[in-house]
Amino acid sequence: MRITCVGGGPAGLYFAVLAKLADPRHEVTVLERNPAGVTYGWGVVFWDDLLDDLFAHDPVSARRIWDAACKWDEYEVRATGKATTHQAGYGFSLGRHKLLDILAERAAELGVDLRYLSSLSLSPSSSPSSSPSSSPSPSPFPSPSSLSSPSPSLLDADLVVACDGAGSRIREADAGHFGAEVATGTNKYIWMGTPYRFKTFTFGFEKTPAGWIWFHAYPFSDEASTFIVECQPATWAALGFDRLDGRQSSDRLAAIFASHLNGAPLIDQRAETGGTGWLNFRRVTTQRWDHGNVVLMGDAAHTTHFAIGSGTKLAMQDAMALAAAIATSRVPASPGTASPGTASPGRARPGPGPGSPGPASPGPGPASPGPASPGPASPGPGPARPGPGAPGELAAALERYEDTRKAALAPLQRAAKASSEWFERMPEYGDLPAKQFSYALSNRRGEYPRWRHALHMTTQFPPTRAMLRRALTLRRALRARRRTKAHPADQHNLIHSTQLSTAPDRHPSDLSFSPPQ
Repeated sequence: MRITCVGGGPAGLYFAVLAKLADPRHEVTVLERNPAGVTYGWGVVFWDDLLDDLFAHDPVSARRIWDAACKWDEYEVRATGKATTHQAGYGFSLGRHKLLDILAERAAELGVDLRYLSSLSLSPSSSPSSSPSSSPSPSPFPSPSSLSSPSPSLLDADLVVACDGAGSRIREADAGHFGAEVATGTNKYIWMGTPYRFKTFTFGFEKTPAGWIWFHAYPFSDEASTFIVECQPATWAALGFDRLDGRQSSDRLAAIFASHLNGAPLIDQRAETGGTGWLNFRRVTTQRWDHGNVVLMGDAAHTTHFAIGSGTKLAMQDAMALAAAIATSRVPASPGTASPGTASPGRARPGPGPGSPGPASPGPGPASPGPASPGPASPGPGPARPGPGAPGELAAALERYEDTRKAALAPLQRAAKASSEWFERMPEYGDLPAKQFSYALSNRRGEYPRWRHALHMTTQFPPTRAMLRRALTLRRALRARRRTKAHPADQHNLIHSTQLSTAPDRHPSDLSFSPPQ
């Protein structure tokens, strides 16, 4: 097949790797609009479940990610007027630039055509521009390719994978078909970095005369940490951030959180171009993920609130599922490619809009339900609109991919929604005693059994906490040894199934200890 991935983020690069592993005859091209070695953002976090999946799908890149990752073994909660508390659990983090370098290097080794300063050609009348959420940060690691080339078009590939982010130009070029809906959160947040290295994942809450403002921070290298700040809009305005540019905002935030930063600055990448990185989170959902020879992946198909730290994981698991769906199908390489609008012989797909059959996409607002579980289209009050798709096996493969991923995403999206809503109500919990406040933070999904509260209280005592940290360190080492033994890096790997890890994440919304599995 001729496959074009639009977007050189983790989803696009990893899918390119897996597609080549599944069949080296595939002609895979990755188009990235930024220059080689330039990326957006700071660090990313992940947990054992993603590492298990990475080793199962490509031990070579998985081993490089594991070797480069920071490892931390507990969570720390700080709040004005309260004693510091701790929560059990461990995780991993890595600079986004380093992750992309690893994946790009692996893709180049396998023969993927990496094209930077390149994009897919769309009709000017249907291609709204979208700006990135933050300004670029040069990577200190060399990139395997820096080829700039003319823009290919939709018709140049048998399959176009749109992994061009939450503001996907490809999705928006046919917004009516994909049925994208956006719910905007109320809180203000900004994604920053700092040269101060936090020892572990840290939450810090500061009570100012204008209200509560807080951060999530974690190390992603020996020299830097990610630092995400969030607050309610009234606090944001009262602190003057609606009138400050990026540099002024960074300085004011550094002053507010000075006791946590040991004098280090905060860096807003947007400030380099005179802007500011303050945003409201946009929760994107789509009713359909494919259209003809085009399929959505990662943030182009769905976004998940940063409060559960699963964005990179979900994007890469999308790549795993799509690669598996393609690999297990008899998809012929056709001389001509179906363009969007070509009807497929697959099942009828519900169209967005009133009277559409099938599950509705959740709407914005506190009362909105979680994402509906995917399933076959059910009869509705209006006539079913057959969805366009690629011919034959490819159409069926894209449908399987969508159904598989929607089912896997549903519980995480519900958890992310509950977590983000807790932070929107955070001041309601601000007067709780330290231990109760920390437990409320860890239980913001509202799913913990009673024994978790007892465990949380017990782990606030230093001897118990030290014992639990040793147990978790042992668990991490044993699990790492098990996965590397089961999936040696020198073994040629093929994609055998769509089964991805369903183990619970060890992320900040689920911070308690669970026995080794």
